[in-house]
Amino acid sequence: MPYKDRSDILKMNVTSDSKKSDGQIRNFYAGKHVFLTGCTGFYGGLILEKLLRTCTEIGNVYIMTREKKGFSVQERMERFFKKDVSKLYS
Repeated sequence: MPYKDRSDILKMNVTSDSKKSDGQIRNFYAGKHVFLTGCTGFYGGLILEKLLRTCTEIGNVYIMTREKKGFSVQERMERFFKKDVSKLYS
């Protein structure tokens, strides 16, 4: 495949590596159960979102959270699931 310049090669490698990596992650978690802590935080939320979006054949996902800053576990989980995930990436 002819390349116009070096940036074409870089784009191709990044894209193919990303797809390969996602496939490996999907295969690893297929049918497995996952226990996560810290999911109401920034990084934990990103990890949870990535697992749920990418690993469609994942088993159960268990989340442990705690009361914090006057919010109960229930309130924190409700606030977490009301977040607009698309805003996390912008």
